[in-house]
Amino acid sequence: MLPNRLLLSATALFAFGLGGFIWTRSGMNLGGEELRRSTANSRATANIIRDRNSPGATSVYVRGQATSQENNRPIDDAVISVTRLDRVAPWAGVRSQRDGGFRAFTAPGRYAITAFAPGYLPRVTASITAPTSDDLSLPLSAGGVPISGSVVDEAGRPIAGAWVHAFDSAEIKSIPMRLAVSKTDARGRYRIALSPGPITLRIDRDGFEPQLHTYTVTAADALPAVALERSAVIEGVVSDDEARDTSEALTVHWSALSWSGTPDGGLVLAPSSSGEVAATPDGAFVLPSLPGGSRVGLDAYAGDRAVADTRWLRVGHGENRTEVSLTASAHPTLRGAVVDAATDAAIPRAKVILIEGLTSRRVATLSDGSFVLPRVGHAVAELRVEAHGYATHVASVPPGATSPDPRLIQLKPAEVLRTRLGSQLGGVLSIYGDSTERQAQRRRLYFGDDEGFFDLDLSGVERGTIDAVDDQGRRGSVRLEGVADDRLPPTIEMVPTVPLAGVILDDAGRPIADATVFIAPSIDETADAPAGPYADTLAALRPRATYSDATGVFRVARTVPGTYVIDARDAQGFPIPTSSQALQVREGELAAPPQQIMTSYRLRGLTGAITDERDLPAAHASITLIPARANPSTDHAFPVEPARGSGVRVRADENGRFSARVPQGAIFSIIAESQDHLQGALLGPLADEVSPEIRLQTYGHLTVEASPTRPAGSCTSVELKTPRATVALPIGEGLLEIDRVVPGEYVATFTCEDVTTSQTLTVAPGQGLRLRQAATRGE
Repeated sequence: MLPNRLLLSATALFAFGLGGFIWTRSGMNLGGEELRRSTANSRATANIIRDRNSPGATSVYVRGQATSQENNRPIDDAVISVTRLDRVAPWAGVRSQRDGGFRAFTAPGRYAITAFAPGYLPRVTASITAPTSDDLSLPLSAGGVPISGSVVDEAGRPIAGAWVHAFDSAEIKSIPMRLAVSKTDARGRYRIALSPGPITLRIDRDGFEPQLHTYTVTAADALPAVALERSAVIEGVVSDDEARDTSEALTVHWSALSWSGTPDGGLVLAPSSSGEVAATPDGAFVLPSLPGGSRVGLDAYAGDRAVADTRWLRVGHGENRTEVSLTASAHPTLRGAVVDAATDAAIPRAKVILIEGLTSRRVATLSDGSFVLPRVGHAVAELRVEAHGYATHVASVPPGATSPDPRLIQLKPAEVLRTRLGSQLGGVLSIYGDSTERQAQRRRLYFGDDEGFFDLDLSGVERGTIDAVDDQGRRGSVRLEGVADDRLPPTIEMVPTVPLAGVILDDAGRPIADATVFIAPSIDETADAPAGPYADTLAALRPRATYSDATGVFRVARTVPGTYVIDARDAQGFPIPTSSQALQVREGELAAPPQQIMTSYRLRGLTGAITDERDLPAAHASITLIPARANPSTDHAFPVEPARGSGVRVRADENGRFSARVPQGAIFSIIAESQDHLQGALLGPLADEVSPEIRLQTYGHLTVEASPTRPAGSCTSVELKTPRATVALPIGEGLLEIDRVVPGEYVATFTCEDVTTSQTLTVAPGQGLRLRQAATRGE
């Protein structure tokens, strides 16, 4: 019988104080039959995930027909967008059939319906309330500039079913209103109709990393093919040490950590995204679209049973499968009930989130308002409760608190204020708070009621901004100051907008392509507000982001007339030093030529070496240069982070040497790793380092053998403990081999039936160590 083999991960173990991570080989803890069953069940899970929004007992549908306004002929292949109005909900889309008809299943509530079709202008309906017995008529007017393109994978094969969303380039970071939506056919092709001007296309498909691409539409054109990179996939099974009630839904939650720059030029692993999927009754699950190059923490729970220790995996770019096995057991739980503070009525479907460190668990309350959440660890946790129409409840949960008696959580009604747009047209409102946390929790409200009024939930937002765009492209913005009831005007004044265009150039006058350009109103620090007819609106406007095209030109379609300053980042996220030149936008200038923005941007060469502790080259190591970020708290004009760029990625040659090009004077950090070495880093700031050298530690090798006096299989596990983390590993047939171990001192604790023994060991870099459990007394 072959021994179980595990891989103890790189960054993973303890290098940066984030605890232990485990990187597994294919099928490490699964036998042949069990692995085959896991794979089959995982494929079934994928169908279950896709069908979670399928018709159910509480589902209703809206239906209608898309036709041509000119001749009343049906339009097939139109994309019908269904957007929830009375609460924050994800966008959903369906396609019309040959007769132009469509049917979209959804939950009861208020919705806006938008239709997009190639060769036609978008059609937006007034709000409707589902369920409705009326068929919707969506007549579309011919027009727009026809744009076509294709989506392929890394090998050039067409990708069918990819969604292509077109946005105004400047709105992608603020109020993303879709200009058009399409979906690729069996040959990977798409067609959309757009008005001339700058657009940003977002292309996404399950199983692939989403991409943003910016273009300037002038005439009918075929855009270059977009190649999507496959995202990482984790496939696994959650087993249980006891028979679990299969009627309890089993949820697998994941959290991704990615390297992120710090204001001082350093690096930190920070949460970047998270999500959850439902597993099949026998525990199989698939996480199909994970960000490549990240560390992913897995956490599963159902009722009062949960995975005892969060499992962290490192996933690469474009990996097809990573198999993992998770074991659930009885776990300390947090129980409670959510009720209305005024009436004590139960609040069903409230979202309850328990955040412990870098991991979170979430569940929806039942019809009686109750919930059960297993604890993740023993640290202080944050409990967040969110429900539509109520203010968010945030509380601290002490270590070890499990609430044997249900915790009663009383939610207060949200602070709701009413306003409407001055133009009395439909539109989109976004609410931002001044703090970074509130900016991340911005709220969007689409359209208004029949009289144009919006009910704004401003709970928890003491100071911030409301941005508005109406259906005719007018803009409005107001500041929120304090918590007085009269802090919001009954009407948000909307002002006319004009296009803004500029060209960003380097120190030699060459255009800088694919730059992220941030535009903010110029505020005179000696005055209370900018001058001009739209001073109040300008003073309240938030910075906006757009991108430069291949000729260095950037455009913003809807800009309030006034004076603006800019900040910029290149395609890798490095700052572009701009001059103090300001952009002037004048009312009535609908076709002004691009204004030149000269910068001191210049690229320089950088060479370096990657070696190990023996001064041997780390051949073919991967190197990433991460740009430092400006601290938003010290730069109030540009609190927006770069929309693109994750650093420069290169690979060392067989001699461990590497070269790259970075902007002159740029501040950055470097991380490097290889198959046989721990991840190492120079945590900067590195502005003047010409030939940096990074020294990596070689992994050690550890063989763990149970006492030979005991029968094979009686020793079930060994626990490896360091001051920062503890990892429990199963022993199969009395032998365990660990191929890659982070060097350092460990305490190994064996569990063999009712006998527990411990030893201290030191794993040296590049060396193997064989550990045998000492015989216990009487053996």
